[in-house]
Amino acid sequence: MMAHMDQERARALMQAHDLDALLLCTPEDFYYGTGYSSGLSELYRQAPMAMALIPAKADIEPAILVPTRDAKAARRISGLETVYGFPVWVETIEAVGDTGEDAGDLSALLAQDPSDLPEQYNCWEICRLLSDILRERYLAESKIGAELGFIDVNTFAMMQQANPGVEFFDSTTLMYELRSIKGQAEIESLRKACLLTEEGIVSAAGSIAPGTSVASITEAFIRGVWTAAQGRGLAGELGRINGQPTLGGPGGAAFGSEVSGRGTTVSFDVQVAVSRYHSDIGRTYVVHCPTPDQRRIYHALVEAQARARDALRPGTRICDVYEVALDSMRRAGFRRYSRGHFGHSVGLDPKIEEPPFISASEKRLLSPGMVLSVEAPIYFSQLGPFQIEDMCLITDGGCEVFSSLPRELLQLERELPLSSS
Repeated sequence: MMAHMDQERARALMQAHDLDALLLCTPEDFYYGTGYSSGLSELYRQAPMAMALIPAKADIEPAILVPTRDAKAARRISGLETVYGFPVWVETIEAVGDTGEDAGDLSALLAQDPSDLPEQYNCWEICRLLSDILRERYLAESKIGAELGFIDVNTFAMMQQANPGVEFFDSTTLMYELRSIKGQAEIESLRKACLLTEEGIVSAAGSIAPGTSVASITEAFIRGVWTAAQGRGLAGELGRINGQPTLGGPGGAAFGSEVSGRGTTVSFDVQVAVSRYHSDIGRTYVVHCPTPDQRRIYHALVEAQARARDALRPGTRICDVYEVALDSMRRAGFRRYSRGHFGHSVGLDPKIEEPPFISASEKRLLSPGMVLSVEAPIYFSQLGPFQIEDMCLITDGGCEVFSSLPRELLQLERELPLSSS
């Protein structure tokens, strides 16, 4: 299968939870397990628009369920022969020449009887198709993991009705655990995403001056990302771009819509997707000179984040990294400083933040292959928003920091960062 899923780890996790198979329903997990992205599944973001069955036993063949119009592409990209199609409200007709051979006279093709298509799709028929697939694999009586929080109540009721012998188990946490360890291709996508994000920040920072709007700074960020992607041959891999900064500071409205002048802080907490994998980077700039209070705040944040990065080593409890960062803030005199987490995993999730979180309750150990965004932000209504965030890969001997931009509080119109290229 052309996918990022580590089959051996997946089988081990299924065995640990006594599962006979995984049913991948979210667009992210479906792509992770098959290498294919279904357009309608991405659009609707609901089950059962695309599903992949991954059995726990290696001798049972996986299967994919997609709209019939996607079946050929899904078979080619995933490398699986067992791709099942179901009708949706639109079809793709293979007209003359589509197959590379003479497909017959177009008039004769168009004179054929029309297909009986549903208004959108028939959820019950898809669930029955799933039942047939399970029965063919002797899984009609089984325990199957699926992302139950993603499946709406009505669809899940139909899945249960069509598969009365199946015990469905919520595999959401299991899938995040599986995705938390990245393969080399995933790491490279995240590395590229980080690079493009930094180029966007550089571009956006160069556009900032008193009176500059959030919209124009965001535009400069997006333009910088696109220019960098085109220059590096990555435009075809580029996906979602989140580039809106947060503004604030002395003399300006809290979280305002434009740079008010001296002392305005411009905080970036921005993301770019390359081959679906999202970066998450943060930096803070100040117009002209920062005030003494702004310097004190940012110095404490940079120190806490640096100590957290230094604590990133395989075998370390993630909650201990959280305590290192929080203790640093306490020692700097920020007794009331509170954070639910100091970072998180990054990957496929459109909401950017993925488990594990660098939180007080996360007892899991750091492992090689994890990619975490380590952050230490704070938001003041009058002094401004501040953010420092870096992407870090856990390696066998410690961690590799992807980010390369300077971490000090850069003074716009006096200091401008050099391009990270």
